[in-house]
This record gives sequence, C-alpha cells and structure tokens, in this order.
Amino acid sequence: MSGHDRTHSRFSPSQSERFLICPGSVTLIERVAAREESEHAILGTKAHDVLEKALLHRERSALVAQREHSIYCLETFDDAFITSVQAALDYIYDILDEYPDAILYNEVKVNPPNEVEPGEASGYCDVAIHIPSVRTLHVIDYKHGVGVAKSAKTTQIKQYALGFMYDEFALIDPASIDTVHLTIVQPRAFHEDGTIRTITCNPYDVYEYLEELENGIKACLKPDAPLVAGDHCHSTFCAARTTCPAREALAVKAVSEQFKSIRDISTITLPAPEGLDVERLSYIKQAGDLLSTWLADVDAHIKELLAQGVHVPGFKIVETEARREWQGDDNELAAKLAALADRPSVDFMRMKLVTITDAERMVTSAFKKRVGKDRAKQAAEDAKRAMALLTIRQSSGNTKVVPEDHPAPAMNRAGIFKATNVAGLLPPPPKQMTEDRR
Repeated sequence: MSGHDRTHSRFSPSQSERFLICPGSVTLIERVAAREESEHAILGTKAHDVLEKALLHRERSALVAQREHSIYCLETFDDAFITSVQAALDYIYDILDEYPDAILYNEVKVNPPNEVEPGEASGYCDVAIHIPSVRTLHVIDYKHGVGVAKSAKTTQIKQYALGFMYDEFALIDPASIDTVHLTIVQPRAFHEDGTIRTITCNPYDVYEYLEELENGIKACLKPDAPLVAGDHCHSTFCAARTTCPAREALAVKAVSEQFKSIRDISTITLPAPEGLDVERLSYIKQAGDLLSTWLADVDAHIKELLAQGVHVPGFKIVETEARREWQGDDNELAAKLAALADRPSVDFMRMKLVTITDAERMVTSAFKKRVGKDRAKQAAEDAKRAMALLTIRQSSGNTKVVPEDHPAPAMNRAGIFKATNVAGLLPPPPKQMTEDRR
C-alpha cells in the first residue's frame, strides 16, 4: 500500500456499505476531526503492504516478502500475521498456476463510472486476475480484520469490479468476460462460509450495481440526508459513530424501553434471565448487542478526551498490564529452563522457544514435584521468582479507562504516571523523559 496516494474519495468502494444505508454519514464524517488510525487499522495496512510486495516481486512466501521487500522488513510479526497473508498468496498463486495466460492486477486504482459525482467513487482494488482463455475475471479483496467477517456480497467488491470493466478507461472489456468471481479472503475472522468466500456472477450483474451506486450518491448529496443507525455503524467502522445523534438515540431508546430513565440503571435490580419469556430475552439480547458496541465507542471517546487532558467526572486513564517477553538468547534460555524443570532442553524449543506461559507451567510443575503437595504453594512462588529472572516486562503501550478508585496509578496527558498517586512505589519520572514526551 505504500507508494500510493491513499486519499479516499467521498464515495469510495470501502465506504459504500455504510453510505448506501446511511446517506447522512458522508457529511457527518466530514465534520468530524480526523482521528489517528487504530492499531488494528495500522496492522491491516502492514498486511496489505506485505501482500502487495509479494505479488509485485512474484514472491510466494509472505515471510520472505515481509523481510526482503516490505517497508516493514525490520519489524517482527507474529505467526498469525504471516499465516493470514500467506493464505491470500496461496489462493492467488493457485489461480495463476492453473492458467498460464492469467493477467495479474495488483493494487490498481479503479474509477467506477457515475454521472452524479464523477471521480468520487474511486478506490484501490487489492487484486484482480483476468483469464482471457476462459473469459473470466477474479476480483479479490483481502481483509486482515478479525472482528467483523465480511460477506462476498458486499458492495465494496462490486464497486471494484464495476471500475475494472465499465470505467471510461476500463482495464478490461466486459465483452470479453462471461464469468466474474467476487472473492473475500479473510483468514482471521470466522464466517459460516469459510475464510475464503466467493460469489459468481456475470458482467451484466456487475453493471446493475451502477444504478444502486448513483441513487446512493444522490441520497447522500441531499441537504436533509438521513442518518440511519444500525449494525453497519460498527461493521464499517464509521468515523462519526461516537458522535452520531441517530446512533445515540437508538441506544437511548433501547435502554428507555427497559428502564424508566437512564438514571435508573444504577439503582434498579435487573430481572433474572430465567424469569423472562423468550421474546423478552430476544429483545434484551438485541438491545444489549447494540449497547455493547455503542458503549465501546463511548469508552474509546472518553479515553481520547482524557488523553487530551479533559476531565471526565469519575474516570481516569491508566496503562494496561505490560506483556512479558523472553530476556536472552533462545538456546541459553532453553538450557536454563531445562535445569529448572528437570526436562530436556528440546521440550522448550518448538522451532522457536516455547511461550512464557507454557514454560512457566512446566517449571512450576517441576518445582511442585520436588517438594510434594504440602509445599506446593511455596514451590509455585519459587517457580515464579525463577521465571522472573529469565523474563522482562515491556510496556504494552495500551491504555484503558477505569473508575477513579482503581488501584493503578493515573497517567497525565503526556502519558507519564503521576508519582503522587503511587505512594513511593515508583520514583518520579526523570526530568529529561518528561521533557522529551511533551
């Protein structure tokens, strides 16, 4: 994804799933201040870069592509990252291997036609494969996300296909195509249709989407374009969802139908699920799903405000627990763990060093066996101290919002702990660090 101007058009394919349902969202989003990308979005960008570079250099290995060709070559990604990108590469190369005349299009900007807002429905298609010998076009969209599983029926991929075949400067003549395969590759998200999902249609089916697209754009351009809240607020990661009045009204309505007032929530006793009929259970579940996503966005917005130094009554921001990492050479650590656990060092090496959790389990088990059940508790503590000498805690860099009486020390807007809240447990931050982080 590097090397491209990634400025989104107003009605880009990636946004179609949202603006076709909620026309008012286009204007509302434009009024919202741009936010930093989430860690999930950043990771998705990196995955797309590795995929792009692998195809550009005709590299079949995602790991090699990441290490040798990607702009993220100096970063270390976990197995899930590499495995996910590899699944997309395997699918693409299977098609290319089967058809020697296949033409690969990688990260191509397409501009679907529309007479309402010409040029404002463009976007970058991950992969397309044209196979002249069998008059077939594959349009493939890679999704790295794990939270929301996308259907192959999504309008996003239809819009890519529309651009490939019906743009004024179309890359592919629709008259040369009989079959169009629209495919979503999303290895990390569960979907009943599997991780690779495909629908098959013809060029005319794709062209029919143009009318839906143009009508949708017309609706968005109306001064009174309506805001429509629903599952798409979350599934499309709408940038305005935390401030959307329609979404707030829907959430408040769901709550108010169960309680007299939102203020009653803190004092009311909720009914036992066993005493509710199935219709009520169904309603509460639906309302709960809506509220959970809304409250997650509320939490995220509160976190933003607190990070900016805005006082939100009753809450503060703290750093989440640091993640443990191995400290030292893998082979040396395996030898030390073997001595601690009375096991061969090979038990701690599985192509790479085992996880800290697995090692801790084996070491703790060995310590308990040495002393017997009567001293099991002390043995567990001894094992924990032994493991502490082999590991180091790296800051997660993540934060969360908690009640003010939470035992963790609060952070100031610069991201540094307030030493006054830790009662001598932490020294005051070095002066130089404070200055550097401002």
